[in-house]
Amino acid sequence: MKVLKFDAYTDNLFRIFFTRDSRMDIKTFHPQETETNIWEEKDWEILVMSLFDVDKYFLQDDSEKNIEGMKKLLENTDHDFKIYIDGLGEGSDIGTRWYFLFKFCYLFNLHPNRINLFLTAMNVEKCYTTWINSPEDLQQLRDETSKDFMVDKVKNFIPFNYYDNDYISFVYFGVNKFINRDNTINRMGGSYNRLYETDGLFLKPNRELRKHKILSLVANPMTHRLVVQTHLFQNGYDKEGLVSFNTDLSDFDKNVLHPTMLKNFKLYKYYNEEFLKQLPIRLDWEEFDTTQSFVGRYSPNYDFYNSTYFSVVCETNYEMNLESNGFRDCIHYPIFLTEKTLNALWSYHPFLIVNAKGSLQKLKELGFETFSELFDESYDNEFDPQKRLKMVLSEIDRVMKLDKEELHKIYWSMEDKFIHNRNRILDIVLNKTPEVYQDLQKILNVREI
Repeated sequence: MKVLKFDAYTDNLFRIFFTRDSRMDIKTFHPQETETNIWEEKDWEILVMSLFDVDKYFLQDDSEKNIEGMKKLLENTDHDFKIYIDGLGEGSDIGTRWYFLFKFCYLFNLHPNRINLFLTAMNVEKCYTTWINSPEDLQQLRDETSKDFMVDKVKNFIPFNYYDNDYISFVYFGVNKFINRDNTINRMGGSYNRLYETDGLFLKPNRELRKHKILSLVANPMTHRLVVQTHLFQNGYDKEGLVSFNTDLSDFDKNVLHPTMLKNFKLYKYYNEEFLKQLPIRLDWEEFDTTQSFVGRYSPNYDFYNSTYFSVVCETNYEMNLESNGFRDCIHYPIFLTEKTLNALWSYHPFLIVNAKGSLQKLKELGFETFSELFDESYDNEFDPQKRLKMVLSEIDRVMKLDKEELHKIYWSMEDKFIHNRNRILDIVLNKTPEVYQDLQKILNVREI
């Protein structure tokens, strides 16, 4: 089988299946190449690309060359030609990318059922339904495509083929990208797992009165993370906890937080006059390096969890979307859980989560316990993302006012929940991994590795 693969995000899961399958004739397209005849080749059967590739390489102003190349490629293929789009890893923000996928199909006259999506995101159908029924979000797409384009004909179902699994994010982030120490696929998962190292597997929480109250670690800058960390530092919580912000924003727009938003959260003055001057604030990394290994970047620091009582988990995506003239709230974000949540569940830590509505409810559906003994968790039901975030910040303020003795007492009252959650992670990672493998092997038509 002839497979054409983009080289961006090439380490994601199903690409590894292709790489390890000797039946696959794989060629990699490097978008940076100025000269290539790869588009002229015939008889391609599969195109593999990242979810991010759709926008980056085909819908930007400088995409003309790639567009012409893709048209040639499609002309030289038959109707069985498959397009696999990988959204399995970090940042599966499918909620903001329905537009890109439809635009891609329109650009190349493809029916959406030619597109096969692989997603770590949860509640995909609800996410799609919300987006497709939002007139404001669809107007740009209508303006840029023909009036009879099918987007208005598929409001009751997702026209793309897609694989999503509520457990896949825990499998993906829990087994170190399905690669063991020998860099080979392990069908059963867990022969080497970053969570199963001796120190982690036999972690014994510190029963002494702990040095710190709060743990909140941030690496990549996002709007919601900037709001949270600025709030923590403005209130001096860094002096009672472990709070970081690992980048100095030198390669990031320092004005990313719109003044209106800063003022809404009462952060405007402190953010501009104090917070930016302190960056970077590093506790867990010596430097901000996105090239670090998966284990190095994403493994839990057990000392941090063992010396604090609760975490603020700022997940990858949040619904506050900035625009040139201000900001609006995007209501079609999926629930997306990564190692940030996994680490807290694994490390005996109660947490507040800054994520999509219903994230705590989804965890309960997956068999986990949450922490109503310590937190008012009603924020999880709040539809409005700004109100939800303000409710989280208010809970941080309330809990931080508790003295350590009270925190200590409440913490240990939840010990059974900590043990339950850890056992649930073990169960999911060990027993759901084979199911995910079997699903993907069947879909991708590859042999067991």
